[in-house]
Amino acid sequence: MSTLRFDDTSRCPVGVCCVGCGVTDAELFPACTGAPDLSGASAGMPCTDPGCPSRASDDYPPGPLTGAGSGEGLSERSGILRSVTSVDALPTAEQIAVRAQELKVLHLGLMLSLSSLFDPDLPILQTELRRLGEHPDGDFPVNLYYRAAEAEPECLSYSARNIFTAVSNLRGDVVKHDIMSISMINAGIRLGDMIRKGGHNRDDVPLLQFAYHFRNASGHGDVWNYSPSGPPHPASCRDLVLTGELVGRRATWETVTPRLFVEFLDDITEHFAPGLVPPPSREA
Repeated sequence: MSTLRFDDTSRCPVGVCCVGCGVTDAELFPACTGAPDLSGASAGMPCTDPGCPSRASDDYPPGPLTGAGSGEGLSERSGILRSVTSVDALPTAEQIAVRAQELKVLHLGLMLSLSSLFDPDLPILQTELRRLGEHPDGDFPVNLYYRAAEAEPECLSYSARNIFTAVSNLRGDVVKHDIMSISMINAGIRLGDMIRKGGHNRDDVPLLQFAYHFRNASGHGDVWNYSPSGPPHPASCRDLVLTGELVGRRATWETVTPRLFVEFLDDITEHFAPGLVPPPSREA
Protein backbone atom coordinates (compact mmCIF):
# COMPACT_ATOMS: atom_id res chain seq x y z
CA MET A 1 0.00 0.00 0.00
CA SER A 2 1.23 3.49 -0.82
CA THR A 3 1.85 5.97 1.97
CA LEU A 4 1.53 9.74 1.87
CA ARG A 5 4.38 11.09 3.97
CA PHE A 6 4.83 14.52 5.50
CA ASP A 7 7.95 15.49 7.44
CA ASP A 8 10.50 18.28 7.40
CA THR A 9 12.86 16.47 5.04
CA SER A 10 10.38 14.98 2.63
CA ARG A 11 10.81 15.30 -1.09
CA CYS A 12 8.75 18.06 -2.67
CA PRO A 13 5.14 16.78 -2.65
CA VAL A 14 4.27 18.34 -5.99
CA GLY A 15 7.47 17.83 -7.95
CA VAL A 16 8.54 21.45 -8.31
CA CYS A 17 11.70 20.68 -10.19
CA CYS A 18 13.60 22.10 -13.10
CA VAL A 19 13.09 20.58 -16.54
CA GLY A 20 16.35 22.05 -17.79
CA CYS A 21 18.94 20.72 -15.34
CA GLY A 22 17.09 18.47 -12.89
CA VAL A 23 17.97 20.60 -9.86
CA THR A 24 15.24 20.63 -7.24
CA ASP A 25 13.91 23.93 -6.00
CA ALA A 26 15.78 24.54 -2.75
CA GLU A 27 13.98 27.82 -2.14
CA LEU A 28 10.57 26.17 -2.01
CA PHE A 29 11.66 22.92 -0.40
CA PRO A 30 15.08 23.37 1.29
CA ALA A 31 15.42 19.69 2.19
CA CYS A 32 14.21 18.32 -1.13
CA THR A 33 16.80 15.97 -2.57
CA GLY A 34 14.61 13.67 -4.64
CA ALA A 35 14.82 13.24 -8.38
CA PRO A 36 12.65 15.55 -10.45
CA ASP A 37 9.04 14.47 -10.81
CA LEU A 38 7.90 15.81 -14.17
CA SER A 39 4.52 14.12 -14.11
CA GLY A 40 2.76 16.77 -12.02
CA ALA A 41 1.13 20.05 -12.94
CA SER A 42 4.22 21.93 -11.79
CA ALA A 43 6.51 20.39 -14.40
CA GLY A 44 8.26 23.20 -16.20
CA MET A 45 8.74 25.44 -13.17
CA PRO A 46 11.85 27.60 -13.65
CA CYS A 47 14.93 26.56 -11.72
CA THR A 48 16.60 28.62 -8.97
CA ASP A 49 20.09 27.52 -10.00
CA PRO A 50 21.71 30.59 -11.65
CA GLY A 51 23.73 28.32 -13.93
CA CYS A 52 20.76 26.45 -15.32
CA PRO A 53 20.30 27.18 -19.04
CA SER A 54 16.54 26.99 -18.68
CA ARG A 55 16.46 30.27 -16.74
CA ALA A 56 17.20 32.21 -19.90
CA SER A 57 14.92 30.15 -22.08
CA ASP A 58 11.71 31.36 -23.67
CA ASP A 59 10.57 27.80 -24.33
CA TYR A 60 7.93 27.86 -21.61
CA PRO A 61 4.18 28.12 -22.01
CA PRO A 62 2.46 31.45 -21.41
CA GLY A 63 2.15 32.43 -17.79
CA PRO A 64 -1.24 31.68 -16.22
CA LEU A 65 -1.90 35.34 -15.46
CA THR A 66 0.17 37.51 -17.76
CA GLY A 67 -0.76 35.73 -20.99
CA ALA A 68 2.75 36.47 -22.21
CA GLY A 69 5.34 33.93 -23.17
CA SER A 70 8.25 35.91 -21.78
CA GLY A 71 7.77 38.53 -19.10
CA GLU A 72 11.00 40.51 -19.07
CA GLY A 73 12.04 41.00 -15.47
CA LEU A 74 9.52 38.46 -14.21
CA SER A 75 10.70 34.96 -13.39
CA GLU A 76 13.91 35.48 -15.36
CA ARG A 77 12.05 35.47 -18.69
CA SER A 78 10.33 32.20 -17.87
CA GLY A 79 6.82 33.54 -18.43
CA ILE A 80 5.77 31.97 -15.10
CA LEU A 81 4.94 34.28 -12.22
CA ARG A 82 7.26 33.72 -9.31
CA SER A 83 7.51 35.48 -5.97
CA VAL A 84 9.61 33.18 -3.79
CA THR A 85 11.65 35.16 -1.29
CA SER A 86 13.91 34.14 1.55
CA VAL A 87 12.69 34.65 5.09
CA ASP A 88 15.09 37.54 5.68
CA ALA A 89 14.68 39.30 2.32
CA LEU A 90 12.77 42.57 2.14
CA PRO A 91 9.84 42.08 -0.27
CA THR A 92 10.12 44.20 -3.39
CA ALA A 93 7.20 45.90 -5.11
CA GLU A 94 7.33 43.34 -7.91
CA GLN A 95 7.28 40.41 -5.50
CA ILE A 96 4.23 41.83 -3.73
CA ALA A 97 2.48 42.31 -7.07
CA VAL A 98 3.23 38.76 -8.13
CA ARG A 99 2.24 37.28 -4.78
CA ALA A 100 -1.13 39.03 -4.98
CA GLN A 101 -1.82 37.24 -8.26
CA GLU A 102 -0.65 33.90 -6.91
CA LEU A 103 -2.99 34.35 -3.95
CA LYS A 104 -5.80 35.18 -6.36
CA VAL A 105 -5.26 31.93 -8.24
CA LEU A 106 -5.05 30.05 -4.93
CA HIS A 107 -8.32 31.62 -3.75
CA LEU A 108 -10.21 30.86 -6.96
CA GLY A 109 -8.81 27.33 -7.07
CA LEU A 110 -9.83 26.62 -3.49
CA MET A 111 -13.32 27.97 -4.18
CA LEU A 112 -13.63 25.60 -7.14
CA SER A 113 -12.43 22.66 -5.03
CA LEU A 114 -15.03 23.09 -2.27
CA SER A 115 -17.73 21.12 -4.07
CA SER A 116 -15.29 18.21 -4.39
CA LEU A 117 -14.35 18.43 -0.72
CA PHE A 118 -17.98 18.10 0.32
CA ASP A 119 -18.92 15.47 -2.28
CA PRO A 120 -19.83 12.21 -0.44
CA ASP A 121 -18.34 10.23 -3.33
CA LEU A 122 -14.93 11.59 -2.27
CA PRO A 123 -13.59 12.50 -5.74
CA ILE A 124 -10.33 13.89 -4.36
CA LEU A 125 -9.64 10.58 -2.62
CA GLN A 126 -10.38 8.76 -5.88
CA THR A 127 -7.86 10.98 -7.66
CA GLU A 128 -5.19 10.16 -5.08
CA LEU A 129 -5.96 6.45 -5.21
CA ARG A 130 -5.56 6.47 -9.00
CA ARG A 131 -2.33 8.41 -8.71
CA LEU A 132 -0.98 5.90 -6.20
CA GLY A 133 -2.17 2.89 -8.20
CA GLU A 134 -4.60 1.77 -5.49
CA HIS A 135 -8.06 0.20 -5.87
CA PRO A 136 -10.99 2.70 -5.93
CA ASP A 137 -12.32 1.14 -2.73
CA GLY A 138 -8.90 1.26 -1.11
CA ASP A 139 -7.25 3.52 1.41
CA PHE A 140 -3.79 4.69 2.32
CA PRO A 141 -2.20 6.06 5.49
CA VAL A 142 -1.20 9.68 5.92
CA ASN A 143 1.85 9.64 8.18
CA LEU A 144 3.15 12.68 10.06
CA TYR A 145 6.72 12.80 11.36
CA TYR A 146 8.81 15.30 13.27
CA ARG A 147 11.86 14.33 11.23
CA ALA A 148 12.77 11.93 8.46
CA ALA A 149 11.01 8.58 8.78
CA GLU A 150 14.35 6.77 8.61
CA ALA A 151 15.48 8.50 11.81
CA GLU A 152 12.10 8.39 13.54
CA PRO A 153 10.01 5.25 13.00
CA GLU A 154 7.18 6.48 15.23
CA CYS A 155 4.60 8.75 13.62
CA LEU A 156 1.03 9.93 13.71
CA SER A 157 -0.96 7.99 11.14
CA TYR A 158 -4.41 8.73 9.75
CA SER A 159 -6.64 7.02 7.23
CA ALA A 160 -6.98 9.11 4.07
CA ARG A 161 -10.49 7.75 3.53
CA ASN A 162 -11.53 8.72 7.05
CA ILE A 163 -10.08 12.21 6.59
CA PHE A 164 -11.93 12.88 3.34
CA THR A 165 -15.14 11.38 4.76
CA ALA A 166 -14.92 13.62 7.82
CA VAL A 167 -14.27 16.69 5.69
CA SER A 168 -17.25 15.90 3.44
CA ASN A 169 -19.47 15.90 6.54
CA LEU A 170 -18.33 19.24 7.94
CA ARG A 171 -21.16 21.71 8.44
CA GLY A 172 -21.85 24.93 10.33
CA ASP A 173 -19.45 27.64 11.44
CA VAL A 174 -16.29 25.79 10.44
CA VAL A 175 -17.52 25.99 6.85
CA LYS A 176 -18.92 29.52 7.01
CA HIS A 177 -16.14 31.14 9.04
CA ASP A 178 -13.10 29.00 8.26
CA ILE A 179 -13.16 27.00 5.04
CA MET A 180 -14.92 29.71 3.06
CA SER A 181 -12.59 32.44 4.34
CA ILE A 182 -9.25 30.70 4.78
CA SER A 183 -7.72 31.90 1.50
CA MET A 184 -8.96 35.46 2.05
CA ILE A 185 -7.63 35.64 5.60
CA ASN A 186 -4.29 34.15 4.56
CA ALA A 187 -3.93 36.64 1.71
CA GLY A 188 -4.82 39.56 3.97
CA ILE A 189 -2.12 38.62 6.46
CA ARG A 190 0.49 37.71 3.86
CA LEU A 191 0.19 40.85 1.75
CA GLY A 192 -0.12 43.14 4.76
CA ASP A 193 3.05 41.69 6.23
CA MET A 194 4.93 41.90 2.92
CA ILE A 195 3.93 45.54 2.45
CA ARG A 196 4.97 46.42 6.01
CA LYS A 197 8.19 44.41 5.98
CA GLY A 198 9.23 45.89 2.65
CA GLY A 199 8.63 49.43 3.89
CA HIS A 200 5.99 50.09 1.23
CA ASN A 201 3.16 51.34 3.44
CA ARG A 202 2.03 54.94 2.91
CA ASP A 203 -0.43 57.01 4.89
CA ASP A 204 -1.56 58.90 1.79
CA VAL A 205 -2.57 55.86 -0.30
CA PRO A 206 -6.07 54.65 0.69
CA LEU A 207 -5.52 51.21 -0.91
CA LEU A 208 -2.40 50.55 1.17
CA GLN A 209 -4.20 51.74 4.29
CA PHE A 210 -7.03 49.34 3.43
CA ALA A 211 -4.48 46.53 3.07
CA TYR A 212 -3.07 47.46 6.49
CA HIS A 213 -6.45 47.28 8.22
CA PHE A 214 -7.51 44.18 6.28
CA ARG A 215 -4.32 42.50 7.50
CA ASN A 216 -5.19 43.42 11.10
CA ALA A 217 -8.77 42.22 10.69
CA SER A 218 -7.58 38.95 9.15
CA GLY A 219 -5.22 38.33 12.05
CA HIS A 220 -7.65 39.28 14.81
CA GLY A 221 -10.85 37.31 14.46
CA ASP A 222 -11.84 38.39 10.94
CA VAL A 223 -13.40 41.62 12.21
CA TRP A 224 -12.49 45.26 11.62
CA ASN A 225 -10.72 46.63 14.68
CA TYR A 226 -9.63 50.24 14.65
CA SER A 227 -10.89 53.37 16.42
CA PRO A 228 -14.69 53.75 16.52
CA SER A 229 -14.12 57.17 14.97
CA GLY A 230 -12.57 55.49 11.92
CA PRO A 231 -9.06 54.78 10.67
CA PRO A 232 -6.51 57.56 11.25
CA HIS A 233 -5.89 57.79 7.51
CA PRO A 234 -8.32 57.29 4.59
CA ALA A 235 -8.61 53.59 3.80
CA SER A 236 -10.62 52.19 0.90
CA CYS A 237 -10.79 49.59 -1.84
CA ARG A 238 -13.03 50.41 -4.79
CA ASP A 239 -16.38 51.46 -3.28
CA LEU A 240 -15.68 50.06 0.18
CA VAL A 241 -14.55 52.86 2.49
CA LEU A 242 -13.55 51.89 6.02
CA THR A 243 -15.50 53.88 8.61
CA GLY A 244 -16.18 53.61 12.31
CA GLU A 245 -19.49 51.92 11.56
CA LEU A 246 -17.64 48.82 10.37
CA VAL A 247 -15.75 48.25 13.64
CA GLY A 248 -16.61 44.79 14.98
CA ARG A 249 -18.20 43.61 11.74
CA ARG A 250 -16.89 40.63 9.85
CA ALA A 251 -14.26 41.53 7.26
CA THR A 252 -14.47 38.62 4.81
CA TRP A 253 -17.69 37.93 2.91
CA GLU A 254 -19.79 40.44 4.88
CA THR A 255 -17.79 43.48 3.77
CA VAL A 256 -15.02 42.15 1.54
CA THR A 257 -17.10 40.01 -0.82
CA PRO A 258 -15.45 37.33 -3.02
CA ARG A 259 -15.51 39.69 -6.01
CA LEU A 260 -14.15 42.67 -4.06
CA PHE A 261 -11.43 40.43 -2.65
CA VAL A 262 -10.25 39.51 -6.15
CA GLU A 263 -10.44 43.16 -7.19
CA PHE A 264 -8.40 44.07 -4.11
CA LEU A 265 -5.67 41.63 -5.19
CA ASP A 266 -5.72 43.06 -8.71
CA ASP A 267 -5.52 46.60 -7.35
CA ILE A 268 -2.53 45.67 -5.18
CA THR A 269 -0.82 44.21 -8.24
CA GLU A 270 -1.63 47.28 -10.33
CA HIS A 271 -0.27 49.57 -7.61
CA PHE A 272 3.05 47.78 -7.28
CA ALA A 273 3.51 46.66 -10.90
CA PRO A 274 1.30 48.69 -13.26
CA GLY A 275 0.23 46.78 -16.35
CA LEU A 276 1.40 43.40 -15.09
CA VAL A 277 -2.01 41.77 -15.38
CA PRO A 278 -4.60 42.59 -18.06
CA PRO A 279 -8.11 43.56 -16.91
CA PRO A 280 -10.38 40.55 -16.26
CA SER A 281 -13.21 39.73 -18.62
CA ARG A 282 -16.63 40.96 -17.53
CA GLU A 283 -20.02 39.58 -18.55
CA ALA A 284 -23.36 41.30 -18.16
